[in-house]
Amino acid sequence: MFIVSKINNNVAIALDDSGRKLVVFGRGIGFPKTPYELKDSTQIERAFYGIDKSLLPMLVSLSDKVLEASAEIIELAGDRFGELNPNLVLTLADHLQFAISREEGGIHLENPLSTQIGIVYPREVEVGWKGLDVCERCCGIRLPDSEAYTIAVHIVSAEMDQASGAGGMHLVMESTELIEEIVSIVESFAGGVLDHKCYAYTRFITHLRYLVSVLLGDAEPPEGGIDADGMLAMIRKAYPAAYACTERIVEHLRKRSSWECTSEQRLYLAMHVNQFLKAQ
Repeated sequence: MFIVSKINNNVAIALDDSGRKLVVFGRGIGFPKTPYELKDSTQIERAFYGIDKSLLPMLVSLSDKVLEASAEIIELAGDRFGELNPNLVLTLADHLQFAISREEGGIHLENPLSTQIGIVYPREVEVGWKGLDVCERCCGIRLPDSEAYTIAVHIVSAEMDQASGAGGMHLVMESTELIEEIVSIVESFAGGVLDHKCYAYTRFITHLRYLVSVLLGDAEPPEGGIDADGMLAMIRKAYPAAYACTERIVEHLRKRSSWECTSEQRLYLAMHVNQFLKAQ
């Protein structure tokens, strides 16, 4: 491992044995004069490949403690959700540093979509709560509860493999609002607020997230091969409430986002709606 340049005493830009550039974390790794050959690879605690070159200058303005907190939070998220957009380590650190600065200045901002984010992305919010603990331990300051939801949005953005900047964040917030609107439609058919803690709800939200990803072009739709129209006709006859609810959702997607659902997408949505309504 060749250390190319120092970011701070604990973070550096490096080249691996194949000549690939990466960002490495390790106590004292940036202390020696650079460039130099790192003999003891056990000094490297974390490594991040594939970070956008345009974001690397951001490293200079980020504190050691904030970078350490961001890296640890991403490690928690990675263990839970798998590989994430590598830019997250910098974009999340940048956000945390700004949030800490606001908190120290007595400026408190609420996330207006906290409720919706908690409903649509409960697993990411769980990591967000742990992230507050990590940030407090690393940086010595407790961020407000609303930051758990903002951390979750950063994770979701990285999961969707979007550029984790303003555009990607906006897309996540938009999809969060849309899924909440769909849930409201289902609740209107169910005649009241649904149980957001039951397994059927979690399964339904998971399908909605997948459907929105397909409609956004971020996920591959399943291959055909089934008589979706024929099966939809059967559902319309056997489960009229689920079918009517599905058609209202499809119409909402068409009017709100100009999205047209295929017969197959309508079929799977109707099946999930029916299972969800039956579980209430």
